[in-house]
Amino acid sequence: MIFGVLPQKKNQYALRILGNCGEFTSEELLRLSELTAKFGNGKITATSRGTFELNGVSESELEPSIEAVQAAKLRLG
Repeated sequence: MIFGVLPQKKNQYALRILGNCGEFTSEELLRLSELTAKFGNGKITATSRGTFELNGVSESELEPSIEAVQAAKLRLG
C-alpha cells in the first residue's frame, strides 16, 4: 500500500494530504478542490490531525490521482 492512500468501501480510496504543521495556503486548497472534483467524489474531509482527505477515488483513477497530487505540489502522508 502507498503511504497516504487509505482504502474505503466499494473499492474506493482516500488520499490523505499533509499541510505544513496543519496549515494550508489558499492556493493549496484550490488545487485540492480541483483534484477532488476531477478524481474524487467532490467531498473533502478535514481530519483531527490537521490533514485533509480527498475521498472517493476509484481504483482505476488511483495512479493518475496520485500523480496529479504530486504535480500540484501537495504531499501525501
